[in-house]
Amino acid sequence: MDLKTAQRILQAAIDQYPRLIALSFEFYADSKDPQMLSSRFQAAFEPLFDAFIDDRIYEGKNVPPTQLRYLWFPTPTALHALVLFNQNSIWQPRDGELSSAIDAIIHGLNRAGQQVSGRPCVKWQEPPYFLLERTQPGSFQKNSTALLQHISNLIPSIPSRGDYHVVQLKDAAV
Repeated sequence: MDLKTAQRILQAAIDQYPRLIALSFEFYADSKDPQMLSSRFQAAFEPLFDAFIDDRIYEGKNVPPTQLRYLWFPTPTALHALVLFNQNSIWQPRDGELSSAIDAIIHGLNRAGQQVSGRPCVKWQEPPYFLLERTQPGSFQKNSTALLQHISNLIPSIPSRGDYHVVQLKDAAV
C-alpha cells in the first residue's frame, strides 16, 4: 500500500467518526503468508471486540456502531498493523478513564495474536495509539500529522512483493 492509499483510507475513517482511535502494533508469526496471517488475526480479534461491545451494551452504556479498519504492512520479519475504529464505541467521557478502555482493546489484540500463533507475538509501537478528535482542532492537526508520519515510516521504500493490503470488516457493533 502506498502513502496516498493509506491517507485515503484514514480520511474515510476520520470523515465517518469525529473521535477516531488508531492502534499500532507489530504481529510476529512463523508463516510467510501475510494475507493468511492478517485474515486469521482479524477472525480471532473480531469476536473479542464484539464481546467487549456486548459487555458495554449490557452495562447500559451508549455504544454507537463502529467499523474496524485494518491497515497491514508486511515486512520480511513481521506484519505492521494499524486498527482504526470509533472511539465513542469503546468509551464515553462519563465511563471513567479512556486508558482503561484502550487497555481492554489492547488485551483483546494480544489474545488474538496468541490464538493465531500459539505464543505471545504482538509488539506495541510507541506510541501504541493515536487519538484523532475533530472537535479539538489543535490536537487533531498535531495527532493526524503524527499518525501520517507513523504510517509513512511503516511503508518500505521498495515493496518486497507488492502484497500490501487493507481489509475492512463488517460493522462490529449492534
